[in-house]
This record gives sequence, C-alpha cells and structure tokens, in this order.
Amino acid sequence: GNVLVNGIAPGPVETAMTDGKGYDVSLYPLKRMAKAEEIAATAVFLCCPGSGYATGAIFDINGGAHLR
Repeated sequence: GNVLVNGIAPGPVETAMTDGKGYDVSLYPLKRMAKAEEIAATAVFLCCPGSGYATGAIFDINGGAHLR
C-alpha cells in the first residue's frame, strides 16, 4: 500500500519539562506557549482519513514563531 510520511514541528509546549526554564512568551506572536493538546490534535488529524492526501508535509505547530 501507500506510505504517507509527514512530520510535526512543534514550538515550545507548556509542560512540566519546560516550566521554569526561562521561556519568554512575550517574544512569541501568540504571547503563550502551546498546550500539549494542540500538538496532539495534529497527530490525531494525521491518523484520520481526512489527511489521506497529505504526504511529505511538515506541520509547523508553533503559534507563528517560525514561518516557512
């Protein structure tokens, strides 16, 4: 069958791992870090039939911090 290869490139995510590490959210376009659920939603999309024509894509889920 067909193999679809995609990637998710997240920006900083608000978790226990990033807590207190000095991230300055005032520098980010949305003025906050991502929530884990926002990154996970992209993974769920990629597992659904609606993403069946997406391949070779990098999904930048970074709140506008990096634009391609």
